[in-house]
Amino acid sequence: MTTLRLILSGVGTAAHNMAVDEALLRSVAGGRSGPVLRFYAWHPFALSFGYAQRIERIVDPGRAAAAGIALVRRMTGGRMVFHAREVTFSLSVPETFFAGRSGVGPTFLDRFLAVMAPFVTALAASGLPARFADDGETAAGHGTTDRVHCYQAAVGHSVFVEDRKLIGAAGVRRDGVLAIHGSLPVEPVPMPAAVFREARVGREGAALRTAFLADWLAPAGIDALPRSIAAAWGEAWGIGWQPGSLAPAEAAVANRLARDRYARLDWKIGEPAWEVVEAELAGLWAAPCSPSD
Repeated sequence: MTTLRLILSGVGTAAHNMAVDEALLRSVAGGRSGPVLRFYAWHPFALSFGYAQRIERIVDPGRAAAAGIALVRRMTGGRMVFHAREVTFSLSVPETFFAGRSGVGPTFLDRFLAVMAPFVTALAASGLPARFADDGETAAGHGTTDRVHCYQAAVGHSVFVEDRKLIGAAGVRRDGVLAIHGSLPVEPVPMPAAVFREARVGREGAALRTAFLADWLAPAGIDALPRSIAAAWGEAWGIGWQPGSLAPAEAAVANRLARDRYARLDWKIGEPAWEVVEAELAGLWAAPCSPSD
């Protein structure tokens, strides 16, 4: 029987966090794991960028290092996110999981909405008036190409609380897996405006209309959210869920990816020099992965 793995990773560096998420995608793609939902935090605080963003045009790496802010390119799309006091999640689901599921369309947005719906359910059960973005909110971002921040715009799978965006999320379809990154801000932290190459990016960051969990939940309620979301996800899809941790092979692959990919801002899928690393990664999958590892 398919089981959702829930992994509570705690705090990690920017490169390690992104590497673990790719390792889990690879684990799911290889049939070593069913769906995986992971929650984590960041130290130091970081700016993550969508795969296609031109990072060098947005931020000055030297200024970011001086401010103690890490920088990392995600495997998912979307726009820049400032990761400070928040609950971050990743979700990897095999595309075969959707086969024969009534009410789930074939498009990227169809499936994105379907896997995010249990997040809305869990948040509402916790007392937040959570909802997906409406047509007016998504239309407001159409035609704007100069927006850098994820929380500047809404798409169909964005989750709002009242009139503020709570969950900013981005995804990718890769190797037969739908992978998603998302953020649940806990409380506001000033964005380090001095790290940006254009002053307007800092001004826009300070003006974001973001919702925060701490405005609605006590610390105990925030701590309970990952398990509540896992339970809602399992119920929505008719499967069980089980807490666990990384399997040894997943951890080994993540460590290599952190060193050779996510420590660099200029990494790209399919770069020629990566073939050697890819062959070495294949050799790290000797240890089996299971929901209880």
